[in-house]
Parts: sequence; C-alpha cells; structure tokens
Amino acid sequence: GGSGGGMVRSERRRMPPMALVVSMDGTVSAVKADTGSKMWTLSLNASLLSSWQNETIFHDNTIVPNTDGSLFLFGGGDGGMQRLPITMHELVDHSPFVSDDGTMYVADKVSHFYVVSRSTGLVEAEFDTDDAASALNRRPPPARGDD
Repeated sequence: GGSGGGMVRSERRRMPPMALVVSMDGTVSAVKADTGSKMWTLSLNASLLSSWQNETIFHDNTIVPNTDGSLFLFGGGDGGMQRLPITMHELVDHSPFVSDDGTMYVADKVSHFYVVSRSTGLVEAEFDTDDAASALNRRPPPARGDD
C-alpha cells in the first residue's frame, strides 16, 4: 500500500497523562500523573469560594462557607462555631428570603470558565455563565465536507 493522493496527516506530540491540582486561592497546577512533577502553574487571581456579609447585622459573628456547601456561624469571643441549618446551595436556590428574625439573605452563584493550553498553562479563552448560556443558544457552524 502506497499513500493516498493529497491526504495530510497532522503529527501530534504525545502529552504525558496529567492531573490538575486546584487550591482554594484559585491557583491551578498541572502535574505529571506518573511522577507528580509540576508542569506549570496558573494563578486565576480569584478564590474559588467567597462571601460577603453586612457587619451591622452580624456584629462579631462571621458566616463561614465550607467547600461541601455547608455554612457555619463563627461567633466572636467565646461564641464558638455552629453549623447553620441551611446550605449554600439552598441559600442560592431560595434567594432572596427573610429569616424568622427579619434578616434578609441574598445569595448568587457565579461560575467562570477557562480554556487553558494543556502544554503551557496559558489561558486561551475565558467566559462566565452568561456567556455559556448564550453560547448554548447559538447554532453550530455548518459542517465542513473535507474528510
């Protein structure tokens, strides 16, 4: 067998298996899956989880979000830490709502997506949930017929 006329094969360099390690401060590192050696590190300049609260209402108390979605109230002084009866997911789903003590809670989930070069760790594109929703509503370009 000879080669077919005009057919071009692209040569792709085989990349080693890798794992992504993400920390809460927004740092993403790629490591080789077989050795654990670092390939690259990317700082997204934003933490993966954040919260804000009105200090007038909460005084010395702080609401602390956990990575599993649970919420804790940390009391100043000897108040200790107590688990709240609502999760972050429930808070977002029912937002805004008013609690029994008259406090209004407002929550929102914001997702930001990155397209990152596997070999260099450079950000090639980024978009948020609004961009993703509009992209899903767009029709794909017509298929090209060059197989």
